[in-house]
Amino acid sequence: MAEQVLHWQRNHRAALCPRITVHPLADGDPASTADGAHVFVKKHTRVAIDWPIIPGTAALHAHHNADQLGGRHDAALPLVEVREPRDHRSRSIVGAHLVLIRDGAVPLGKRHPNSAFAPSTWHLPAGHREDMEAAVTCMVREAEEETGLLIPEGDLSLVHVLDLLDPGSTIPRIGLFFAPSRWEGEPVVREPECCTEWRFWPLDDLPEPTVEYTRVALDAISRGSLYAPMGWS
Repeated sequence: MAEQVLHWQRNHRAALCPRITVHPLADGDPASTADGAHVFVKKHTRVAIDWPIIPGTAALHAHHNADQLGGRHDAALPLVEVREPRDHRSRSIVGAHLVLIRDGAVPLGKRHPNSAFAPSTWHLPAGHREDMEAAVTCMVREAEEETGLLIPEGDLSLVHVLDLLDPGSTIPRIGLFFAPSRWEGEPVVREPECCTEWRFWPLDDLPEPTVEYTRVALDAISRGSLYAPMGWS
C-alpha cells in the first residue's frame, strides 16, 4: 500500500497538500474518519499521512489537492481517501483448547452464569492467543491461568483442528486442541468470574449442556480424526 500511495503522491503533486489521510474503508462504506483502531499517524515536513496497518491492496477512490483550497489557509484541509478492499484471504480467530485425558475422562469447566460466552455451560480450558503469541504458548498460559495446571510446551501435542463458522458470523474460527503427555497439579478454579467449577467427565458421557463445538471436537478426537469442519454448510 505504501508504494501505491507514494506513486499517487508523485503523479498528483500530493506534496502540495497540507494533509493527506489514508485509511481503510470497508467495501461499500461511505467516507469515514481516520481515527480507527487500525490507523496510526506518520508526519512529514509538509504532509501528514495516516497509514493503515491492515495489509491489502489500496485503490484510490477520492482525492482533492491543494489547488482546491484556492490558496486559503483557513479552509478545511483537503482529504485524500484510499480504499482498502476486503482481502480475498480470510482472517480467522485462533483459539487453543486443552484436552487432558485421564482414565478416559477430560476436565470441563462450568461457565459462570453471567459469562458472555456459553453461560452455565461446560467447556474445555481454552482461550484466544494474544498478539505475537504462538498457539502452543497460548495453551500453556491459558491452562495455568484458568486451572493452575503447569504444562511445558514440549509436552503438548496437537490432536485436532476444528474449522468453525458460527451462525450469522463472517469471521471463521480455528480451534486448536492440544493434549499434554504430562502435567503438574489438579484443575482448580483460578478465574471464578468465568468458571465456577472443574470436573472430570467421561469422553463417552459428557454433561448437558456442553458447548456444541467442544462436543464435536471431543467426538472427533475419540475417533482419531485430526480435522473437522463445522458450520460451513
